[in-house]
Amino acid sequence: MIRKHQNDGSIDSSEEVIESWMRMVLETGGTERFDDLHIDQISPKWKHRETWVMGSMEAINVARKVWSRTAPDKVLALMCSLACESNECPPDSTEELAAQMDWSPPSLYLFEPGSEPWSKSSGVGVQQLKELLPSCTCLLLEFRAVDEIEPRRTFVCIP
Repeated sequence: MIRKHQNDGSIDSSEEVIESWMRMVLETGGTERFDDLHIDQISPKWKHRETWVMGSMEAINVARKVWSRTAPDKVLALMCSLACESNECPPDSTEELAAQMDWSPPSLYLFEPGSEPWSKSSGVGVQQLKELLPSCTCLLLEFRAVDEIEPRRTFVCIP
């Protein structure tokens, strides 16, 4: 479980929340279950949709620092579902990314190397995007869930 408050009642810093989540994932096998951490769980300032892109930038930067000392043998990624309009082009700017985000806030994930959803064995369509978030590799994943007509689209940011 992720701590939301310290003993004195003050809210944990983003770094503490992310580190607590990473340690929980590592200790409980969360990489196999794809346990995630929504950015609105990291900080209440990222609760509203209009803050998700900026919150994603801040969260991935903080997570990169924590990851380098806590789980450097895992793959860190920030991911978010995108709307599945068939006529939508891949996002080419942070404004387009914000407009295409679905209803769920972006989330941090830790993956075992080689088991990422974009790995060659996953059967998912992968398109590399321009660098929408600083110092990150950005991908668009497209796949169909069983019994669904429209493909699903996911934005991925890998530091």
